[in-house]
Amino acid sequence: MSRDSEEELGVASEPTLEEKLAAVTKERDDLAAKYALLLQEKGAPKTLSEAILGPKDARDDSTLDSEDVFRTPRTRRQRLVDTIDGFSAQVLAMITGLEREALDVSHECKAKRQEFEAASTELKDAESRFAEELENVNALVEEYNRLRNERDTFEEQERSLTAELDGPKLSGAQSVVVGKRQRLAVRLKQAQANLKETEGWMETTESDYQRGCEKVELAATEIEKLRRNAQGKERELSDWLVPESEWFTKELENFRALQASISASLDVMRDGLEDEWGGKLSKNAVFLEGLAGYAVHSDTEMVAHTRDWAPVIESFYLSQASLALSKEMSKLHSAVLQRLKLQEESAQREWKKGVEAIFGQRAPSFKQSSLPQLIPLAEGPDGDVHEDPVSPSEEPGGGAPLPDLPPPPPPLRGHTWPVTSVVFSGDGSKIISGSADKTVRVWDASTGNVRSILEGHSDWCSSVAISGDGSWIVSGSEDKTVRTWDAIAGKAHRVLAGHDGYVMAVAFSWDGSRICSGSMDKTVRVWQASTGVVQSILEGHLAAVRSVAFSRDGKRIVSGASDALIRVWDASSTTCKLQKVLQGHSSEVWSVAFSMDGTRIVSGSCDGTARVWDVSTGTMLKCLEGDMDIVTSIAISPDGKKVVSGSYDNTARVWDALTGKLESVLEGHSDAVCSVAFSPDGKRVASGSVDKTIRIWDLSAPASSAHY
Repeated sequence: MSRDSEEELGVASEPTLEEKLAAVTKERDDLAAKYALLLQEKGAPKTLSEAILGPKDARDDSTLDSEDVFRTPRTRRQRLVDTIDGFSAQVLAMITGLEREALDVSHECKAKRQEFEAASTELKDAESRFAEELENVNALVEEYNRLRNERDTFEEQERSLTAELDGPKLSGAQSVVVGKRQRLAVRLKQAQANLKETEGWMETTESDYQRGCEKVELAATEIEKLRRNAQGKERELSDWLVPESEWFTKELENFRALQASISASLDVMRDGLEDEWGGKLSKNAVFLEGLAGYAVHSDTEMVAHTRDWAPVIESFYLSQASLALSKEMSKLHSAVLQRLKLQEESAQREWKKGVEAIFGQRAPSFKQSSLPQLIPLAEGPDGDVHEDPVSPSEEPGGGAPLPDLPPPPPPLRGHTWPVTSVVFSGDGSKIISGSADKTVRVWDASTGNVRSILEGHSDWCSSVAISGDGSWIVSGSEDKTVRTWDAIAGKAHRVLAGHDGYVMAVAFSWDGSRICSGSMDKTVRVWQASTGVVQSILEGHLAAVRSVAFSRDGKRIVSGASDALIRVWDASSTTCKLQKVLQGHSSEVWSVAFSMDGTRIVSGSCDGTARVWDVSTGTMLKCLEGDMDIVTSIAISPDGKKVVSGSYDNTARVWDALTGKLESVLEGHSDAVCSVAFSPDGKRVASGSVDKTIRIWDLSAPASSAHY
């Protein structure tokens, strides 16, 4: 129904924001015109020449006050009226400004919402193209595997036929032997032709695969660019424009109410200034308020002798009106100051969110020259090239320490099933946990508050890891999938499918470019993080792979399995060849980890021991033994001096990595400890337990207060 139709039917309609703005603007203009007319009636000069006092020749320019030249002297009453009118115009101008800002924000909000919807549509289109390209690549992989099987078959035929032709003489009549040889020769020739043709097709398929991978890479890069664009627009809309629009609406209501109150008070003041004693002044609210409760009766001397008392009453009222006006001004200025404070706080919050969105709460910047060795640039899961964001405190051998943190929070509660995995972010500000309740949680390491809950797995989440710059989280689950998550936005990113068994372990390379996963299917898979494409499948373990880890430089992968063996793989190329097999544990290896400098590996086993190994030689350096049950988890401090182990005996234990001496037992959990992790500064340990809690332990505190 149109507005005209509504008016014809007598239906009241709410004025639009534009109509409200026009009304306020007209009111302001009417007040300005009224103020100009008032000045004209008082004889104020209309032009500059009229303001000049006397002929120029009769003036002493050296003593003439410039202000006296351009104004007509005003009485105290006139000055007060002018101040009231000026203040009223100021209030109107402020309301007009707020109306205009509200209208601008409303229009901007509408435009940004349209931009976000367009960006989301563009992102969906790009994701569809990516899925299509990825499907093509997967089809090429299947085709290549089929051709490889055919090649193997033809090679076997070639070997068999060659052996048969080159073997002992065939028995039987000469003609039969010759015929058989001819048939074998023909079959051999056919097998060789088929082999050559298949190898040709394999080369073609391999070339197509390389081109397909390039297209997938380009599509993935485009997706990340578009996703950042869409997230930026969504963040601006949800974090600033929508709250700002709502804030303006509420603020306008408050200031309109304030304007109504101030305007009513100013009107009363004006009435009093226009009245004479004996008129309406005796009923004026401002005047009566100034009497402080005293009453003026009709038989008083003031009423009887109005003319005598008028000067005194006028002076009294002028002072009272001035006082009331000051209060109204203070009321407005207090409201304005409060508004400015809210705007400052809002801008500060927006700035902080912007910093986190851009830099991902990365560790303090550093100079590469301070590292013990150069770590090459690598492509992260966002498709961009990043420098290794290691902080000086994480370097082997020292560096500037991370800022001191407040005391550890109480146990972190929220998971409804056992906590299976915990890890600190690279800057130590967050703890990421995985649980049998199928969720991944991101916690504030200082306060213990939950920042986000990541849902998507359909079975136990068995393992979690985070990229070095804190931008990406990876999780493995018993639903046989690996999932990546946007750690900043707290949203799902990609599902990596391919394992035939439960995924028991995941790890991120420090530069964020690769993910490795270990599974009950006895394999380790290496994935390209930016695309989700499998780079390598590492085979060799004879039982479930329970733990995996990357070395800091990304050149090695270590895996521990239920076959009681530890395998070290060369991760510097896509082939990931086996380098060493570490033997010594007498039962399943449940946890492995690299030292920061990559020279040592630590492991924990069901045999109740933790061990320290030399990577270069494969020899065992220390065996950490105590009154322990199954060692479920192991970690080594950034400086390589301490090892912490988690156990089925409900404790975590801290060891001297060099001497093998037990330093402390961290007691507090009421059930088995499933996972342990060091903070980047090595001063704290996080532990996750079957009791559904995560505890943070301060290793720098006295033994009596080392746990919380």
